[in-house]
Amino acid sequence: MDKVQKGQIQVLPLVFVVLATTALAVNITMNQTSTGLVTGFADNQTRLLEATAQIELWAGTEIEISVVNSSIKALLLLDNGTALQDQELLFYINESFIGTAITDNEGTAVFDTNLTGTVKAVFPGDSALYLNPSSSITGEKDNITETRPEIKIGDIEFPSVVDILDEFEIRVFITSLHEDSTNVNFNLIYQNGFEILESPLKSVSVMNENESVIVTWRLKAILTGTHTLSVFAKNSEGSTDSIDLDIQIIRKDFVFILNKIARLGNLTITLVNVSESFYKTFDLDENYGRKEQKYYKVYIEVFNNFSRIPGIYTLEDNEFLDILLEDDLGNYYKQDNENLFFLDSVNLFGNSMEILPLNIRKGYLIFSETEGVPEKIIVKLKSGARAEFELR
Repeated sequence: MDKVQKGQIQVLPLVFVVLATTALAVNITMNQTSTGLVTGFADNQTRLLEATAQIELWAGTEIEISVVNSSIKALLLLDNGTALQDQELLFYINESFIGTAITDNEGTAVFDTNLTGTVKAVFPGDSALYLNPSSSITGEKDNITETRPEIKIGDIEFPSVVDILDEFEIRVFITSLHEDSTNVNFNLIYQNGFEILESPLKSVSVMNENESVIVTWRLKAILTGTHTLSVFAKNSEGSTDSIDLDIQIIRKDFVFILNKIARLGNLTITLVNVSESFYKTFDLDENYGRKEQKYYKVYIEVFNNFSRIPGIYTLEDNEFLDILLEDDLGNYYKQDNENLFFLDSVNLFGNSMEILPLNIRKGYLIFSETEGVPEKIIVKLKSGARAEFELR
């Protein structure tokens, strides 16, 4: 047995190596052995004994979960509220696994499903980053909703009765309720009876909560009768609202003219009536329907009562007419010979304005694309003689 001399042991403070990615300590695991300087060995040598203690610091996590319609939203956070991105979350309904989603740069993972039941989100942890697992559970998916913005049509200003060819405005007040609305679109839809002259505001990118936007359409009444217009509003969140408006278009200023007679040279001219109508063109409106074009029909009879004995006539005995329509804006129009094929079974006066002796010509003259309301029918002869029929 070797003799052991009496000696002294001197212990140095422990030196720890700490491995962690965060200062939030949750679980600590430590393995430690003795360390220090030892003297008094048989060979009178001093030896350094070293040992390492390792401490692992794991960060705690938590999940905040919500359900919005068919989407499950889970927010993954550290204990100090820092969002964790690029982490996989597991989703369950009624404890049955339904899928996974990765958190974005704000720590949110979204999973869409039409399934219903008790919702749970689970974070399995991340050993590489020393992140503890966590989970969150919420109530029945069917019973959890989040307030969504609602588009609501409020007050509307519009005339219930307008005169034919009148211009008027429809003003609609539209509000976003509960939350802000985004990409709000406005539409005015109708079948016929109107022409939209101006519609400056068709959409807004954002409507703040309880903010009202005034949308104005300027229209022209072009067809008598009662017509329905529909106002639609819709946001990108899926909320819509609509309302129907009935507007009656009447004829106050323009009246039918019956059996007015004028004598001009050898001609007896009878203005039987003047009426308004519409035909459908090949142009399409914003609803992909054929646009309507207003026109006026002037029914006229002309008799050339010139007679000669023994009844032999020359070209000089014929009368040649020029018939014009004058509107209330001072514009003059000749009859429309280009769009007659749009008309249905109209007995036309014809293109020729030549009236033979002892001959009666009658039928409709067509005037379209007038800017104002008809005010006069003017009949002129080659000689310069003229007759005017007042229409008011």
